[in-house]
Amino acid sequence: MKQEINPKETSRAMAFELWMKSPMPMVTLTKTFDVTRLCKVSRRRGLKFNMLLCWCIGKAASTPTHSWRGADIASIGSK
Repeated sequence: MKQEINPKETSRAMAFELWMKSPMPMVTLTKTFDVTRLCKVSRRRGLKFNMLLCWCIGKAASTPTHSWRGADIASIGSK
């Protein structure tokens, strides 16, 4: 028999609340990343930071190894 569960009453209530308020709810970051270079690229090229962050996440997810570097980020504005 199926039972409805209220997420606010579980042990993961705080994580659920943060997930619901997240600007990108389908992405959960579990590590602190240094995004200094990403901020610089955003300002220099006039690109949105959030768009660049999504691009990096997509690039990392589609790359089988961690072979891409920050230089790839800088080249996205020139395309």
